[in-house]
Amino acid sequence: QYTLTYSGNGNTAGSAPSDPSRPYYSGTSATVLANTGNLVDTGYTFGGWNSAANGSGTSYSAGATLTISADTVLYAVWTPTHSRPSSPPSSSASTAPGPPQTPSGSIANGSGDITWQPPASSGGGAITNYTVTNASGEVVCTTTSLGCTVSGLTGTGPFTFSITATNAYGTSAKVTLTIHLSPATCGSAGAPRCAPKTITIGVVFFAEGQFSIGARSHATLVVAAHKIREDHITRVSIVATSDNVYLKSYNRELSLRRAKATERGLEALLVHAHYRVARFVLSARGVSTKYRGLAANRRATITGVVTSS
Repeated sequence: QYTLTYSGNGNTAGSAPSDPSRPYYSGTSATVLANTGNLVDTGYTFGGWNSAANGSGTSYSAGATLTISADTVLYAVWTPTHSRPSSPPSSSASTAPGPPQTPSGSIANGSGDITWQPPASSGGGAITNYTVTNASGEVVCTTTSLGCTVSGLTGTGPFTFSITATNAYGTSAKVTLTIHLSPATCGSAGAPRCAPKTITIGVVFFAEGQFSIGARSHATLVVAAHKIREDHITRVSIVATSDNVYLKSYNRELSLRRAKATERGLEALLVHAHYRVARFVLSARGVSTKYRGLAANRRATITGVVTSS
């Protein structure tokens, strides 16, 4: 059983009503009472009830109903009898804006981009333009947008820029940004040549004496195909081994079949992804001396050549 009580919420006279129908069972309806206790708050007029003391909850007028599901308090709502005086007009004149906020940027290969956010205060007038200057005081950019591109930069940096905002009443204080040179991407102008590197893309395992692709192996091929496409690998090598330690010719034949099955599986997935590997290189090594007699010998290792700086 739950109660419904009323609060005067800071009243200066009178008393809060007392609900004669309480307590209530959960889910039952209660009728909201009027100001039967003649609540008064000097300088304010009673304006009904609210489920929150600050008036941010649900408002109720006398005679309204509400469903009780917990102990509930309704607070008197007080409305000022006289409206509060409006704020006096600002006596401050319009001024220059504040400095631009949170500048950032990056530079590589002799050019870069600088961005910023509007000033916290526009000074009472619309921003007409932003100006970017370099460490020598030369203007490198004037724009109405929140960013610009700088070019013709030489040396290894760091590079320092100042940014100001301007309105009809003046120019802001400057905000300074220092940018360190980003490493050049290999293969781009002025950067070192990209060096090839062989990486392992995936390892496919087979059942004893088998060369067909199982469910787990297919999942490995899906991941490998995605990596080949994402890393733009155009040459893929597949080295397969066998698990038969008696017949050398059979070992090589089984290894080759495993390599070919792996290639076909990869090609099918890559065709579906609209990607083509320029060259597959297959190798059949028979029984691996490292894994002789072990289940780990029944596998095909997929590698690819990528370029890095």
